[in-house]
Amino acid sequence: MDRFTALKTFCAAVEAQSFSRAANDICLSRSAVSKNIRELEEYLGVTLIQRSTRGISVTEAGANYYEKVSRMLTSMKGADDEVRQSSTTPCGNLRVSVPLSLGLLYITPLLPTFLERYPDISVEVVLTDSKVDLLQEGFDLAIRGIKRLEDSCTRSRLIGEFTHTICASPAYLARCTAPMCPSDLRRHDVLIYTEVVTPDRWKFDSPTNDDPDECIVQVSGRYRSNNSLALRQAAIAGKGILRIPEIYVRDDLEKERLVPLLQDWSLPTTGIWVIYPQTSFIPNRLRVFIDFLADHFSMSTLPSTPNHISIT
Repeated sequence: MDRFTALKTFCAAVEAQSFSRAANDICLSRSAVSKNIRELEEYLGVTLIQRSTRGISVTEAGANYYEKVSRMLTSMKGADDEVRQSSTTPCGNLRVSVPLSLGLLYITPLLPTFLERYPDISVEVVLTDSKVDLLQEGFDLAIRGIKRLEDSCTRSRLIGEFTHTICASPAYLARCTAPMCPSDLRRHDVLIYTEVVTPDRWKFDSPTNDDPDECIVQVSGRYRSNNSLALRQAAIAGKGILRIPEIYVRDDLEKERLVPLLQDWSLPTTGIWVIYPQTSFIPNRLRVFIDFLADHFSMSTLPSTPNHISIT
């Protein structure tokens, strides 16, 4: 038994949840995959994967073994990359997860410049507002707008911050009295962004420095979405009051398509984080991409919507 091949084959089978798909992923025959895993199980004296006519399932011992082996293989790959790239120009493939709205407005417009600067790097951008598992889904990096990080298995770098605004269209405010304090929102039709922990509870900080209390308001509305730009369109159409990162509607506010509300109250800021796997070595291609993003984002604010991006 070639132990290294057997370990790679075992991890591929666990990740693919199929011997056939694992065989395609690592360019072996299905019989070779089965043979490698059988010999590994005989060597260990433990069943790692249960087989049945309906598919495969990982045993508890197999799951524990996979966690340790996959970390070891990742570390070995990092060592290989470090040796290969220590004296070479950045090269290779990057797979990046980016929130849809932020990606369309600010990340993807930067990529032609990055690709021109680093001609030996290829980039795949996956636009999604859902949280991804970097290792399980094969991502080198994710960009996320979150208040705090909870995953100790990742590294991170703060590259900017979102400030939020409350706003509505002149047409909506012509029909409904503008809220004067957060509690007034209970009587309004609110446009609700769903990709947060508590979408129906809006938190405000007190407008006076001598009052440390915060205000949390239960809101409701007829229109919900997991995308900020979809809600922006609904707000401009007069369908309700919107809470949204200010950069997404800065141009709308300046041109009075939307009107700011509750300006005496502040909303919690959201950090823009670059998140990447916790490994002993950062490939050059990943390092230069993170530095490139950081160079284009201010730590205090974000630029206005790029002139060449239309969001109307």
